[in-house]
Amino acid sequence: MPELYQRLAQYRLVLSSFDKRPYSEKEKIFLHFKDEYKKNAYEKYNIDLEIIFDPTAREKLLNQKYKRNVRHFKDTINLSIDNATPLINNFEDKKLSIIVKNKHIPEKINYSLSTVEDEGNSNKNNQKNIENFEIENENHQEVKELIKYYRDKGYGARKISKYLQKKGIDMKYYQVSYRLRKYDL
Repeated sequence: MPELYQRLAQYRLVLSSFDKRPYSEKEKIFLHFKDEYKKNAYEKYNIDLEIIFDPTAREKLLNQKYKRNVRHFKDTINLSIDNATPLINNFEDKKLSIIVKNKHIPEKINYSLSTVEDEGNSNKNNQKNIENFEIENENHQEVKELIKYYRDKGYGARKISKYLQKKGIDMKYYQVSYRLRKYDL
């Protein structure tokens, strides 16, 4: 396996962020994750799911900005389907139809991320998005400065993680390690 990483290190892979990808590509990724969820449900529980996304919910998912790109998009789709799926203990019929609506999209995503097209949002929602964005940026900058401070003191990722947790910032050592590489520290 290490040889594979060495060989891959010779090449530079450039992948555009999810937000910059064409709409048609986003749709293909969306359908792939939806089909993957359906396949996993069948393999795990032997239930044939029919997953239908309400057009407004689908558009909302496809036009949203995602901080963690494709992984965040996948998590959002999965959570939306989970929210739309009823809790069933004894399920005799092995076929289930699920309709995912706007209300099933996780709240955290509705408020912490802004949509690509803001025409449909009210001024009140836009104000909430702006306030949350400012808070996130302030926290991001504060965390970045703390990581830099502790790194300058010679601490590694695990020790920095412990100090951040003492300050009430829940960040695992591997997340700190990622940021150390990202900030080139």
